[in-house]
Amino acid sequence: MSAAQMQLLTAKMAPKELAALKKLMLRPGFLEEWNSLDALAAGFAKVLLAKENATPSVSYKLFTTYDPEAILWLGFTTKDAVVKERFNLFLKVWPEARQKIPHALMQEMRITPELAIYAEVVHSIFLELIDAS
Repeated sequence: MSAAQMQLLTAKMAPKELAALKKLMLRPGFLEEWNSLDALAAGFAKVLLAKENATPSVSYKLFTTYDPEAILWLGFTTKDAVVKERFNLFLKVWPEARQKIPHALMQEMRITPELAIYAEVVHSIFLELIDAS
């Protein structure tokens, strides 16, 4: 169970019941994770909206490398239109760019899955495509 799931499951509980439930938590550190969700999400929002992270490829790398709990909680709770737009790009627009990778041309150039650096080349092309759109 993740801290974000617990936050959602207990959202409508009375404060007294919630405090009692939190005392029963068995996994060490889980309560700290649960209590720090808002701070984690705010930290991710700050990083995501920073000027140096405005490029689509850099934003994509943030989404794929940042703490998943922070990303998940920010996605559930944000009201910021710019953050919502970045989530939309990551979840709906950028995946479509993978279909524009010129696999036939790459095969003609002998860039095939047998190459050791094939995955790296495909990923680089994908990042270039989302930066160009």
